Formats: sequence, C-alpha cells, structure tokens
Amino acid sequence: AGVGGTLKETAAGLIAGQAADASSTFATSSITRDTFASGAWRHNALPPLAPLTDAALGVSYAFPASFAADTGLDISAPVDVLLAAFYALPLFGGVTPVGPLVTLHISQHGQPLSVAGLSKGVRVAIPFNAPQRAIAGFRGKCVFLS
Repeated sequence: AGVGGTLKETAAGLIAGQAADASSTFATSSITRDTFASGAWRHNALPPLAPLTDAALGVSYAFPASFAADTGLDISAPVDVLLAAFYALPLFGGVTPVGPLVTLHISQHGQPLSVAGLSKGVRVAIPFNAPQRAIAGFRGKCVFLS
C-alpha cells in the first residue's frame, strides 16, 4: 500500500475541509481533503515537532497558481494531500540525513496526480539549521528520492 495507499484510505474517510493530523516523537503528518474551490489544498504547514531543533521550524508546501491548469485537476472533485516529515532516519547510501525526510502526495479520485512538466515548481520548505549543523561538522545538501 505505501504512502499512496495511506493517503487513499485516510482521505476516503474525510469530508471536504477536514484533516487527519498525527504526530509522534519522530514524525508528523497531515492528510487533508478540500474542495477545489476552497483553495485550501494549495498550501499547508506541519506544526513544529520539538522546540530548539530543526523540527521546530516546521515543514510546508505551496502549489503554484498554475498547478490546476498544468495537471488538469477536476474542479468538481475534492483534492487530497498528504504532507509528512520524518526526523529519525536510517542511513541512505551510507549517508546520515541531517534534516527530515519529507513526503508530499496529491491525489484526486483516489489516483495520484503527476507533477511532471509543471510550468512553475511546487515550493517545499524543509527545515535545516545550517549554523547548528556546521558546528557539528555536517554540511547540508538537499536530496530528492523518488
């Protein structure tokens, strides 16, 4: 099932304008279902997870105004979005992540929407305290995993 399956199953139980939020010591997530017309699906932010850490800065996203036209969104159907951040991570290719792993999924009619070929990119803000990490000997590098 994976993350896409989680979005599909959870969103199916939501009504437009409702959110299912969850958090633990090492992760936080939000699944929302909104009407196209409300525009609420266009942006969201996760609440801070822990004070005085990168997690305190939160994670957010914003879809560009052109997103609906670029993807062919059905304006009569709800839009489902999953945003999640994981802060306790395993090694990836021998590298220890110094920031959160963030996942963002958008779907409609239970099917994921492709974001390939957008005229403007989706903005995803991922917290990273560079000065704090530099003192610890880490350099930041954003990596995309698909």
